[in-house]
Amino acid sequence: TTITENANGTFSYVDEDGSTTTVDVSNLETLTSLALNADNTNLDYVDEDGSTNQINLTTAVQNLETLTTITENANGTFSYVDEDGSTTTVDVSNLETLTSLALNADNTNLDYVDEDGSTNQINLTAAVQNLETLTTITENANGTFSYVDEDGSTTTVDVSNLETLTSLALNADNTNLDYVDEDGSTNQINLTAAVQNLETLTTITENANGTFSYVDEDGSTTTVDVSNLETLTSLALNADNTNLDYVDEDGST
Repeated sequence: TTITENANGTFSYVDEDGSTTTVDVSNLETLTSLALNADNTNLDYVDEDGSTNQINLTTAVQNLETLTTITENANGTFSYVDEDGSTTTVDVSNLETLTSLALNADNTNLDYVDEDGSTNQINLTAAVQNLETLTTITENANGTFSYVDEDGSTTTVDVSNLETLTSLALNADNTNLDYVDEDGSTNQINLTAAVQNLETLTTITENANGTFSYVDEDGSTTTVDVSNLETLTSLALNADNTNLDYVDEDGST
């Protein structure tokens, strides 16, 4: 027996009696697949619905003759070895057609490319508008939010009880800080210890000679002389009882 692939999408099968049967596969749906199962016994046929149907080759071969083999190659072809040892390669790769579905760059349409390479656009706007439901959430003036769901039902969410207030103030004794926490408990922070820990004492003393003595935190004394800054002026009624005599810093009257 022989099986031959014709150029017009048909196969010619010549049986042991010399009778020829032509099998036309050109009008078959292109979204199917036919492959030899790993058991080398069954052909797995995946139809348009994605269902796998197995064709047992054993029965067919036994009916026709068991001295033939068919092998799936990695390049989309099948190798058929007949009873005479002749090999025929059946190429089914050209029967495969690819389709694609992708979101268009306009983010509005789906582009479906069919088996013929034609692009068909599916507009999502109408579908989304048909399915879309609107919800709203509004902040009220009393510390609550009003949520209106897809059915128009309103739910009020009260967040006012989530707010906790704290305060920090100087106590009337001018010594402690009063901290009131979220539970309303008052905790006192004694400033005396903190100030004493941080405080450093300095002194400044006026001397009788027109200077000041400044003692810094390290106990070092610095003398500041301000005597040369002093200038004397005077203002007095002249003996003529008519003029005021003003003596300036330079001694001029």
